[in-house]
Amino acid sequence: MNIVHYSQFAGKITENWIANTASALALKENIIFYSVFCDDAAGVNFKTRCLKKEYPAFIFPVIRMIKEASGAFGKMDSWLKQDKPDLIHAHFGPRGWEMSRYAQKYNIPLITSFYGEDAYRFPKNILWRKRYRVLFNIGALFLAEGPAMRTQLIKRGCPENKIQIHHIGIDTSGYSFIPREISSDGNMRLLLCGRFCEKKGIIYALKTLKCLVAGGSEGSTLTIAGDSDRKGSMTPLKKEIIETIRSLRLTKNVTITGYIPHDKLKELILSHHVLLVPSVHAKNGDAEGGFPVVVTEAMATGMPVAGFNHCDIPYIVNASGGGIVVPEKDFTALAKALAGLAKDPGKMKEFGSNGRKYIEGHYDLKNLSAGLLEKYAGVINGKK
Repeated sequence: MNIVHYSQFAGKITENWIANTASALALKENIIFYSVFCDDAAGVNFKTRCLKKEYPAFIFPVIRMIKEASGAFGKMDSWLKQDKPDLIHAHFGPRGWEMSRYAQKYNIPLITSFYGEDAYRFPKNILWRKRYRVLFNIGALFLAEGPAMRTQLIKRGCPENKIQIHHIGIDTSGYSFIPREISSDGNMRLLLCGRFCEKKGIIYALKTLKCLVAGGSEGSTLTIAGDSDRKGSMTPLKKEIIETIRSLRLTKNVTITGYIPHDKLKELILSHHVLLVPSVHAKNGDAEGGFPVVVTEAMATGMPVAGFNHCDIPYIVNASGGGIVVPEKDFTALAKALAGLAKDPGKMKEFGSNGRKYIEGHYDLKNLSAGLLEKYAGVINGKK
C-alpha cells in the first residue's frame, strides 16, 4: 500500500507517537509523511514532504493564513498527483478537515485519528462544527484512543459505524521492568509529564504533594517534566505554577525539568515511584481526549499510575489493574490513596506487574501496527 500521513509536524517531541506509528508502518508499507512544519522531522525512516520548504520564508505566513481560512495548500495537489496514495491518514481533526477536500477531489479514502482537544474543544466552535460535519461525511474511518473519546465524537456528529477504537502503541521491548519499592519513611518520588496547560492539572498535583508532605511524608517529591514551550516562556499558567510552589512551601520538594529528550524522560520514569496524571477538563473545553501516552510508557516499566477520573484515564488504569483513579480535581482523595499505597509494598508490586502485562498485551506497537494495516486494507477494499 502507498499511504500518506498528514500532520502539522512529522516528529514533534510532544507528539512522538505519530512518528513512531509511521515508522513502524514503514517497515512493511510505503509511507510518505506530509507536514506543514519540518523542524522536528530528523531521524525518521519514511519519506517526508514539508510544506514550509515549498514556499519562500516571507510568503509562508500568508500561505498559512490562507490555509487556516480555506484548508487548502496549493502544493498538496501536485504531491498527491505524484505520489498517488491508496489512502490518506490524517492526525488530529483539523488536519482531517484539511485533507477532506483532497480525498474527495481525487477519490482517495481518508482516515482521521483524534487525540484530545480536537474532539473536546474544537467542536464547541461554530465554524469547526460545520467543518467537522464535512469531515464526518467525507471521511471513511475515524480512530479514537478509547471509549470516552469515541462517545464524545459520536455526540459531535460522527457516524457510529465510522468510528473505531485504536490504541497508541509503544515498543514494549524498549522499556525495562523495574518493580518500584518505597522506603520505610513513606517518602514518594512522584512524576508528572506534560506541557504547561490547564488540562494537565499541574496545580492539583502540587496540592496533592502538599497533602502528602503535611501528612508526614516531608521528603516526598514531585518532578514535573515539561514547560510552557521549548523556550520556557513565562505564560500566566507557568507563573501560577511557580507561585503555587512558593505559596505551598514546596520549593525543596518540586523540580521542573523543562522540555527534555525522550531518552531522558525514560530515565526519569525509571527513577520515580508513581506517575501522576491529574488531568482535568479545562475552562476552554480542552481535555486529554484519551489519556497521555506517557501512561503506557510508565506502566511498561512497572510504574504504578495515579490520576483523576478524566476521559480515558480510568479506561486503561482500571482495566489494567495498574494504579489508582479518584474523582476529578479531588486532590485530597488522591493524596490519601498515595499515602496508603506508600505503606503497601505488595500493592505497589501488584500494580506494577499488572500494568506491564496489560501494556504488553494491548499496547505493543508491533501488534497495533499490524491491526492498523488491516484497517487500511479494509478501507481501501471497501472503496474498491
